[in-house]
Amino acid sequence: MIFILLYIISSFSSAQIITEFQAIQNDYEPEWIEIYNKQDEDIFIDTFRIADSKSSVEYYNLEIKRNSFVVFTSNKSLLENKYIINSENIIEIKLATLNNTTDEIKIYDNNTLIDSLYYDYKWFKNSNSVERVDFLKSASKENLKSSLNSFGGTPLEFNSYKVFDFDLSLTNIVELDGEIKVEIINDGRDTITSFDYEVYLDLDRNNKYDSKEVVTSQIDNKIDSVITLDFMKYDLKQDFDIFGVFSILIRINSDKDEYIENDTITLSVNFAPKKESILINEFMFDVYEDNCEFIEIYNNSEFDININNLYLTDDISGKKNGIKFDVDYVLKSKDLFVIAADSLILDFYKSSLLPEKVFIANKNLSLNNGGDNIILKWEDGFVIDELEYYPAWHSSSVFDTKNISLEKKESNLISSDKENWISSTDQNGATPTFANSFTYGEKRDFGLLIPKNPFSFLDENLLKIAYISPFENSNINLTVFSKDGVKLGMVSELSLGGAKGEIIWDGTLNNKKVKTGSYILYFESIKSDTQEIYTSKELLVIVN
Repeated sequence: MIFILLYIISSFSSAQIITEFQAIQNDYEPEWIEIYNKQDEDIFIDTFRIADSKSSVEYYNLEIKRNSFVVFTSNKSLLENKYIINSENIIEIKLATLNNTTDEIKIYDNNTLIDSLYYDYKWFKNSNSVERVDFLKSASKENLKSSLNSFGGTPLEFNSYKVFDFDLSLTNIVELDGEIKVEIINDGRDTITSFDYEVYLDLDRNNKYDSKEVVTSQIDNKIDSVITLDFMKYDLKQDFDIFGVFSILIRINSDKDEYIENDTITLSVNFAPKKESILINEFMFDVYEDNCEFIEIYNNSEFDININNLYLTDDISGKKNGIKFDVDYVLKSKDLFVIAADSLILDFYKSSLLPEKVFIANKNLSLNNGGDNIILKWEDGFVIDELEYYPAWHSSSVFDTKNISLEKKESNLISSDKENWISSTDQNGATPTFANSFTYGEKRDFGLLIPKNPFSFLDENLLKIAYISPFENSNINLTVFSKDGVKLGMVSELSLGGAKGEIIWDGTLNNKKVKTGSYILYFESIKSDTQEIYTSKELLVIVN
């Protein structure tokens, strides 16, 4: 909704006015008073007088060019050093000391009062200079404000606050219940009868706005009416099939507008991600007292996503929102983030954790040791990822699963597939905020990946050996050699394998169980069309 507010300006007739002053003196800046000649002709005053509440000082033969400023100060060089301004318009004079609490300033042409003001520093936010906002209004409390200039003031320049005859401004852009609202205010003295506006959505995230990104526009709007923009955040998501953080820009235009720096405004809007754009990547549900439960998520998309509107819950009915990721954090593409039950996680993994990627849920996170649901959803209830886990997902060779997390073998695959989960083999029992200890991930080198080494066939009947080949289609061979290089037998011979896969070995060669010892696994991938060969070797230790 756009609100258009009109202001009725009363006239102020004095030709020479006090436009700015600095009453707080320090080592870097003296006190000073700025006067402006707002008429279209030069002025000459033979006896010019500046007074405060107790004393006054006179300056003779004052000349101020038309539409120009002069500044009176007790220390010209100090003022020049701070603001680097034209010294010709600075007049050094022994000013009466202005109070840092309350005081008044008056200027006279001979004995005729030209302009005056009263101030109280309780009115102002800081120790910057005090500016007169509207030169056509008297210097009342409402018309005096602390300078917005980064240097602390604007001597011999137009104030940081300035009122024009024609000026539209965009202010207070907000998102409320999915609707984008902004106020258009007529800050000028005169009415603008019509204006245009355009709304842009920065689809390519390059901070540049072109005609291809115009969402909506209207022309020849009447200033004396209230205009409602009927575009909703969720309509944009549906129209453009987008998710993540995007910038919305609104621009107004009028031929009469004299000040265009306030004619644009932006707002960052966070659109709900697509399903499985964020995935559960690791979780800890069974811990000793020195550790805590946690869930790690992975940004599976190509875009950065602000996770402030994410929720974790175990309620499959959808009635409960669950735990909110109450942190304004932008999760980078292919990056990780952890929500933990309490701060114990920071101590337990202090040598192998990135604290800036952890949100502490203050014990609100609780996962059942006997199995539970983990549901990741957006604020509007849209489910992004979910799974139902059981303790049996742990490797059978892991006798004590406390302080051992479940990790994904491949972070980008669906979370509900139990075959894609495995017990962490990291020495700490988990890898929060870092890549999983066992993963097929695309950043891994080609060759074999052995999840548990040394391995015992007494503890676990089958050894699952993952491989990554540089070829999409190839013949896969896995041969076992003794540590002395003697060929002992073939584990597997696949007529056709993909770029990734798994070889399962029951521990037998030539129908006999292998003994305890060290073995060399020789991996061979032969490209189907060109017969190009890739090979690698891994040492495997078998214990019983």
